[in-house]
Amino acid sequence: MAIGLQLHVADTNATSGTIPISWCVSKETLDYLKEHGVKDPQVVIVVVPAIEGNLADQNYLKEIRYVVPLSDLMTYVEFNTPGKNRIWAFVAKNSRKYAKDDYLCHRGLLSGITDYYSFSILSDDGERWSSNFCLYEIDGKQYRKPDIAAEPLLVDVPKECFAPEPPEWEKAWTNLFFESKCADQCHYRRRRMFAYSVQPFIMFGSTLIRLFLFIIGLLVGARGISFKYLLHPLTYDLRECGIGLFDDGSIFIRETKWTEIFSWWILRKIYLMPLMPIFVIPICILLYFHLWLAVFVIILAFATVAFALFITGLADRYKASIEKFNFGVFFNWFIRLFIVRKADQDKDDQPWYFSSEEETAAIVCDGKKKKPLAIAQLPPKHRTIKLRFFDLKAKICKPFAR
Repeated sequence: MAIGLQLHVADTNATSGTIPISWCVSKETLDYLKEHGVKDPQVVIVVVPAIEGNLADQNYLKEIRYVVPLSDLMTYVEFNTPGKNRIWAFVAKNSRKYAKDDYLCHRGLLSGITDYYSFSILSDDGERWSSNFCLYEIDGKQYRKPDIAAEPLLVDVPKECFAPEPPEWEKAWTNLFFESKCADQCHYRRRRMFAYSVQPFIMFGSTLIRLFLFIIGLLVGARGISFKYLLHPLTYDLRECGIGLFDDGSIFIRETKWTEIFSWWILRKIYLMPLMPIFVIPICILLYFHLWLAVFVIILAFATVAFALFITGLADRYKASIEKFNFGVFFNWFIRLFIVRKADQDKDDQPWYFSSEEETAAIVCDGKKKKPLAIAQLPPKHRTIKLRFFDLKAKICKPFAR
């Protein structure tokens, strides 16, 4: 066997939406990795639907990727599309951190369908490697592929392997603070625990803020005043509520074209402002109660108007920034700024795959013995807690179809 990677699954006709997959490489591949100074190679796995026809060029939107150490010998992959799916894989020569940064980095949400990746590994239809890889000539034909790549596996996944969709009303409540869809039932259960424990208190505070903004809107005569922002909190978030109420201005501030001199134009715009409830109410209090109380109310009213205008201007000015804000990016920046990470130091110059005969035999495709297709068939050292967790999750959590 030349330099390359082999993938193994128990059955290409899947009976579950999550299946174990193992791999092995040739002895020449290990020599190649050692020659290039690769001590901890990573296996990059891409699961993509094999949809044909008009929708084939959108297969990349449903890619699922994994970056797993070659030393793990096995992992579990999840499907998100019924029917035929392809499993592609190659060995990345960079470290785990850089491999994850390169191949798992997301570019962002695309029309609310799913998030897609910055680095293209496959073509849009998922039928071949992308142009990001080197060009090779095989049997007189030119191909692009990674240095150490596996032949793709074609796996058929029936609809019965996927979980039924939850009710729409519950999905709206559970995913209220999340833009991405749940990958599987376990993912959905975690969100549902949050939705029925912490989320009600957050929504109560959100309702108070909405009510406050609604009252301010009434007092300043906001053109966008509507009960929908109070009655439909799952449809309109706080940003949409604030912008919707105040973005169109006030009925007491006229929309006039600037055709006269500036002072007359200003006068025509604001001459109805004294009729705003936020001014009329304090004036009535001034006439009925003592002066000091009325002055306090007027100051409070002006402060409220200033605050409302500030919030409106701020929401409009930073609207794009708010939409692009990613808490995960901010958290990652915070961690990197305040937590000093020590660089990993290699204590042994010998890579793990040549550290012992047992390790070399476990990863090499020698054709003498079957490669492991289940955790029980792995060497005891490689039956890790992580793999046992994945095995348990595969049994109790079905993925959702997209």
